[in-house]
Amino acid sequence: MLIASRAAARSDPNWSKNASRVAVSLLDVVVDFRFLQRVRREHCKRLIEDVGGRRRLRYLKVDPALLRQRLDERSRRFDANAAFPITQDLLTSYFADFEEPNGEGEEVLTSPLRPSS
Repeated sequence: MLIASRAAARSDPNWSKNASRVAVSLLDVVVDFRFLQRVRREHCKRLIEDVGGRRRLRYLKVDPALLRQRLDERSRRFDANAAFPITQDLLTSYFADFEEPNGEGEEVLTSPLRPSS
């Protein structure tokens, strides 16, 4: 399984072309990327389908308060998964730019957890 990340995309301007070539030769490819806007998700879907792949969109739907709590806990660790804190302003801008998947063949996965008080 190949995992393509934002870091790889930033370091290689041809990442989508290269990822498409790799996708043809592998059974499973995971693209872990910040697809906030529907147009970006549709572009990625076309890239995958153009090389004969099948795209599965999994939307991990989490309560905003629980997400904030998890981000606060993560920021206290300062490990490889918490290189910098996600401020409330940054999180608010992500939420403002996000277009929730709707009618895109998405699989919605929800967290049964609620934020602790």
